[in-house]
Amino acid sequence: MLSRRTFLKSVGIAAALGAGFGAGKLFSLSGNKTFALHGFIPADEKYAADVFSAFIKKIRSNSTPIIYAEQDLKRMIEKVYPAAVNGKYGLSSKETISIRMNKLNTEVNGDILLSDASAAVFNPDEDFTSSFIWLRKSLKNTKAQYLISIEYKENDLFSSLFKANDKIVVIENEKGIVDKVDINKSYKNILIDGPQGNTALQISDGLAHVHKSTCRHSICTKAGFISEIGSIIACAPNKVLIKIEKA
Repeated sequence: MLSRRTFLKSVGIAAALGAGFGAGKLFSLSGNKTFALHGFIPADEKYAADVFSAFIKKIRSNSTPIIYAEQDLKRMIEKVYPAAVNGKYGLSSKETISIRMNKLNTEVNGDILLSDASAAVFNPDEDFTSSFIWLRKSLKNTKAQYLISIEYKENDLFSSLFKANDKIVVIENEKGIVDKVDINKSYKNILIDGPQGNTALQISDGLAHVHKSTCRHSICTKAGFISEIGSIIACAPNKVLIKIEKA
């Protein structure tokens, strides 16, 4: 397994997250069975279908996914994901599948990364199943225009009923965890040290937002506000990761 720190230094992810992507729920929550795929794919329905096929084979679930994407991408996902329209909703079966798909600001090399409930990124040479090995080979030497994230989660409903509002903001840089902050408190300017300077975080009204960055494009400041458990904002150039977790 690769550490979160190694993940942030990965070339492909740095290219996209350095462009300011808020990657959503890439990392998992302890106490829940979770599996996530994060990939860069070309603008071709075939690659999206191959990604979904490998993912479904791994999780063995036909739950209807929750889709976060622009209308044209959402229609494409519904076309190639078998259970996107006619499956059963995971909310009633203690499981959820969420799909996020966005257009990249710039082309990057095609690739995929996998993670599980330990919040570790799989080592492609040792941890990938045959389906993901084949998928990664098919993406090799392609140019990707889309970022896609898929997460499967079996929820611990009992604990979530009592801790739904207990959230913390976990702040990390290249040295590890810097701080854990109650999201219900207000902080105007939390400075997070990194190799390119300070990333400035603001927390107010249960929302976390990067309002200043020293990175070249400072696009992570445009990633928006996060509040949902499991959401992240990452800045690869400054080696900063901000996550919402259960307290």
